Formats: sequence, structure tokens, C-alpha cells
Amino acid sequence: YGRNATGGAVNLISAPPTQEFKTQVGALLGQYGRRESEGFVSGALGVANTSARLSYQVKKLDGYITNQLAGVRSGPVLPGGINTVGPARLDDLDSRALRLQTLTNLGASGTLRLIASSYREDEAGPGNKQLVDPVTIPILLYNARPVADPRATKSQGASNLVDVKALQLVYERPLGDATLRASASQRRSDADMFWDGDATEALMATTRFKTHSRDRSVDVHVASGEGALQWLVGATSLQFNQNQDIQVDTQIPLGFLAPGQP
Repeated sequence: YGRNATGGAVNLISAPPTQEFKTQVGALLGQYGRRESEGFVSGALGVANTSARLSYQVKKLDGYITNQLAGVRSGPVLPGGINTVGPARLDDLDSRALRLQTLTNLGASGTLRLIASSYREDEAGPGNKQLVDPVTIPILLYNARPVADPRATKSQGASNLVDVKALQLVYERPLGDATLRASASQRRSDADMFWDGDATEALMATTRFKTHSRDRSVDVHVASGEGALQWLVGATSLQFNQNQDIQVDTQIPLGFLAPGQP
């Protein structure tokens, strides 16, 4: 939902802790080594009118794309690059998520909620397919061609690492028919993606993206209750810092720069 939001907007609202004891665990099995599980435990802590909820999610998938260079060790494309080992499969998944919440009832003074979460991925990542072209640089330099089978590839190395940690504090209290809400949050995100840029057995191209971001935000607002006239007034502060390093190692025929040369 959301007018003027490109592609729409998604509002994720995590279920709050409960005073009564609740627990749930689910599991899923499927083809290609698919194994998933998620669940939670929620209940009162017995101190200071505080309840807590701990939830988790684990997802694993062996991958749909087989790699014809699985286990093959390869040197760097250019001096100073990294050595790699071909993964067994691509389009795989290995993610883990954990969220801990506490909710303290302050009576007439409102509620205080703390949310801490962690998410991590560590797998080979997507199988990047190459467009069919009768003349490519791997063919010109090494007579090497990508695999035509859509469920296979040639990858000398691939990895997808994602690590996100977040902490949020939310305070709410009634102000007559209106509600005061104040929240402060901090998030750290790191991603490291590496893949074989040409999808052939030739030492021709590799690409690596490393992204590091930090963001902090504070929001305070008062919102009216239900009625013919509804209003909201408040202020928001957001600080977002991000940097990205992109490294592309590749070989090209000298003829591209000096016509007539090999």
C-alpha cells in the first residue's frame, strides 16, 4: 500500500509479547534440500509487569543450479586478486534470524517496548546466467563458453554474506484521546557479494560488492484518536551512512584498445 511509493510500501509489524504463556514451532521440508523452521516463545517474566517474546527463523536450500566447476581451485584473474573454489550449487539459501522483545506495562504512564534482532545469510548466492552471444571475450581469449543448460553453470567462485543487526526502543502513552509515541532505533548492515563474472572455466572476470551501512533514527509524534477529524504532529531525525566498494577484475583483448593487436 502507499500512494506515490514506487512498487508499493510494506509495513512489517512484529507480534508483541504476551502476558500469557504461548509457544509455537513449525517445520517445512522440500525438494533440493529445502529445510525451514520458525517459531516463538512468549510470556510474562514475573518482574515489573514485563513480558518477553523470543522468535527465530532458519532457512536452508541446497540450490537449483549445479556447478560444473564444483570443488575446482582457481587462481586470481589478475595479480593481487583472490583465489577461489567453485561451490557445489548456486541459487542456494542459508539464513538465520533471531528477535528478542520485551514489553513493560507502566500503567497510566504507557508502555515501553525493546526490540533486538539479528539476521544473517551465508551461501553461494544466485546463479548469474549469461546472455547467448556467438562472440564473447572468453571465446576470443580462451575459447571458453557458458553452459547452455538453464539449471547448470560454470562458476569458479561465488559467495553471498549478509549480516544485519538492529535495536529499537518504543515508548507509547495516552494523552487524552490522543496517543504519544516516541521511538529510537539503530541498525548495522554489512553485505559482501562475490561471483564469477563470465560463468566459464576461463580466468577472465570476477566481481565483488562490499556494502557497509549504519543508520540511526528518532521519531516523536502525537496522533489523534478516531473521529471525523484526524491529525498527527511530530518530528523525525534520520542519520544514514553507507559506503560501497566495487572490485571488478577482468581481462580484455588488447585489440579493443589497439585495433589489430591480439
